[in-house]
Amino acid sequence: LGAEKIIWLPDGIYQDETNEHVDNVCAFTKPGEVVLAWTDDESDPQYALSAEDLKVLEQETDAKGRKFRVHKMPIPKKPVCITEKELAELAQAQAAPKKEEGKPEQKEEPAAAPITIDEFAKVEMTVCKILACENVPKSEKLLKFQLDDGSGEIRQILSGIAKYYKPEELVGKTVVACTNLPPRKMMGQMSNGMLLSAEKDGQLNLVMMDDKVPAGAKLC
Repeated sequence: LGAEKIIWLPDGIYQDETNEHVDNVCAFTKPGEVVLAWTDDESDPQYALSAEDLKVLEQETDAKGRKFRVHKMPIPKKPVCITEKELAELAQAQAAPKKEEGKPEQKEEPAAAPITIDEFAKVEMTVCKILACENVPKSEKLLKFQLDDGSGEIRQILSGIAKYYKPEELVGKTVVACTNLPPRKMMGQMSNGMLLSAEKDGQLNLVMMDDKVPAGAKLC
């Protein structure tokens, strides 16, 4: 290790559980200077131990012949101890699966705030039949749907699912839309509602119903 001189300190920290590692009682801060765990309370068992170490340090020099400058670092009057709860949490953390190298960490989704049944009942979810579907010009995300919502009038909805579906594979499918949202303009075209989808781990799936369910039926 390149050491030129070794100085043995007689004592470490009282009731230490680390086999008397010297750096928990004394450590170099820079050449010729050390910090020493210390207490002025002569009734503290650590007082006699640190005093013996101080006596050695005051009589010794470093490898360059310099006398040591000792900085006394006060130790807590009350030992800082780990609790049973902290031990249990540590054991649980150590037992948890470790993150794989190069694999992004999965973050838990925050829990949604609870709503009342009356609030939920305000959402109008209507079964619709897809009559036509096409890409929206100048948009890589949007598909434009013409829907039979059972009202006798065609409903137009724009949805950002072009990454997941081709327009032609959706024509004739039975889907669910939220039909009491206010109209909004997207890429210069009106969208009257929102198609329901399910998403997990970056994969999106349009919610589809059995074709036996008629257009205009309400989810309840």
